[in-house]
Amino acid sequence: PNALEGAELIKQLIKKTDDRIIIMPGSGVRSDNITTIAETTGATEFHSSARIQTDDKISVDENEVRKIIEKLSSLQRN
Repeated sequence: PNALEGAELIKQLIKKTDDRIIIMPGSGVRSDNITTIAETTGATEFHSSARIQTDDKISVDENEVRKIIEKLSSLQRN
């Protein structure tokens, strides 16, 4: 249903591929759950639309993208 709910399966798939292909978790990846998804799965690349609806159109939420980058950057430092 989404990357957070499927984190254990994604982890197994990443392990099984042994770096032969990249498994990129997506669906529901946001700044409030990307740390958990990254730590649980071991994934290093992610897909997120980081979208927001404004004025009857959907666009990329720049603040959400910044938050995602900050969270992943802090993981790399640890």
